[in-house]
Amino acid sequence: MLRIKVLGKKSNILYFLLLSFILNSCQNYTKDKYLNDYESFATEIKNDWELYDSNDWLEKENKNNLFYVDYYNQFSSELKPSESIKVQRLNFVFHFYRGDITIKKLIAGEYNALFEGIAIETSDIIHELNLMMNDVEREKNFVIINKLLE
Repeated sequence: MLRIKVLGKKSNILYFLLLSFILNSCQNYTKDKYLNDYESFATEIKNDWELYDSNDWLEKENKNNLFYVDYYNQFSSELKPSESIKVQRLNFVFHFYRGDITIKKLIAGEYNALFEGIAIETSDIIHELNLMMNDVEREKNFVIINKLLE
């Protein structure tokens, strides 16, 4: 009887340690790891999509939803604009290779809203970069003029 209690305590400690390890490893999932994992997943889809059957696609859809919804919500406040666009692109890649997005639908404009959002975001980034470069150019000219006036 004493031996069973000792084994029970050892099992409880083992389960506790295993649970602690699992919880700790989940907390170490970072934005960079998320983006790298999603990129790897999209590359896998690109390379192997022809080999997948309906069960495989269901598994891949669940994994894509984990990346596109769950992890995106977890890390969205940390993502730079270019990283948010990357997430959109990777989700697009998944759906394109799955067959949800066809060339015919692209030509018909069914995805224009998605592309428009990405284009607006990209345009805003480029605009801000241009403004920054103008500020740098003005500052450079101001410094040169001040040096000449000294």
